[in-house]
Amino acid sequence: MKRTSLPLLAACLLLPFAASGAALEPAPATIILTDGSQVANAWVTSETIDQVEFILGDPKGAHPVASTKPRSKYVRVDYTAAEDPSFQRGEVLRVQKEADKAIEQYRKALTTAKYQWELVSSSVALADLLGRQKKVDEALAALKELTDRFPTTVKLPEATWRRADLKLAKGDNDGAAADYALLAKNAEAWGSPEGGMRGILGQAQVLRAAKKFPEAAAFLAAALGRIKVDEDPTAWANIGLAMAGDLIAAGKADDGLAALRHVAYAPVAVESQCRAHLEWARQLAAAGKLTVAFDHAVLAAKLGSNEREVEMAGDKLAREISAKIDKDSTISNEDRAEYRKYLGAL
Repeated sequence: MKRTSLPLLAACLLLPFAASGAALEPAPATIILTDGSQVANAWVTSETIDQVEFILGDPKGAHPVASTKPRSKYVRVDYTAAEDPSFQRGEVLRVQKEADKAIEQYRKALTTAKYQWELVSSSVALADLLGRQKKVDEALAALKELTDRFPTTVKLPEATWRRADLKLAKGDNDGAAADYALLAKNAEAWGSPEGGMRGILGQAQVLRAAKKFPEAAAFLAAALGRIKVDEDPTAWANIGLAMAGDLIAAGKADDGLAALRHVAYAPVAVESQCRAHLEWARQLAAAGKLTVAFDHAVLAAKLGSNEREVEMAGDKLAREISAKIDKDSTISNEDRAEYRKYLGAL
């Protein structure tokens, strides 16, 4: 750990904040280290993709010490509760899906927040909400302001994938592809497995937007070959599901179903398994394989996913398939009666 005594501490206490002319202050936090220990009662002045800078002791006391931990030495920074009222209101309104009001509060927070983490979080949240409202240029401007002010912010991976998503929505496929590639390339250096996954999925999405489904499937297959399911089950499952969709879109239904099967029965989160079963059921139902499709729809609905939308979709699909089974004269009366019982148990 690097420690710097006064007078350099003064620079940490007065971080420039161009938007309002105010100064950012050290934020109270606990730093969780990779060895399982923690730095309690730290006062964080800056958190970047490279390191966290903080103060030990009362920053306004007689003997504070400025310290640094590199990214490789800590897991995360747990900040205490937010103090900026506008940021607090923005967070609540965002959860309540009051987008316009939340946007207003986040904009205010950009001029009033005294902690760097509140300011950075406000910028990213603002861009997200503006993007959802199709205000792409405004969202991109919010992200540019953030990365111009804090080029190595800890939120750089998220800012980059949101910028890429916005560029893709705007039709700037080349710009989006470049940002997605940047994410994938820097996943380890930036300490962002999620960013790496989104970078891979995003590059495939650019190909998909151009209707290049075989190329997208091949790209994802190559990426999947570099990932071990036991090391990163989330990325493995999400990339596998995306690859299955591209294989099916490319006319390789059997290969797509095989990919879905791999995810459905892999040691991954039940949410991923349920999504695989749901898409598997849809494909089987479309192919007229109703009884097997019903089984997978029920699994999607009942395996225990925390994704309510997937559960509801599985339940709805199972009921639709059951109705078709009941009218299918090629299925015996006994079997149709049995599926009515299954439906009643849903």
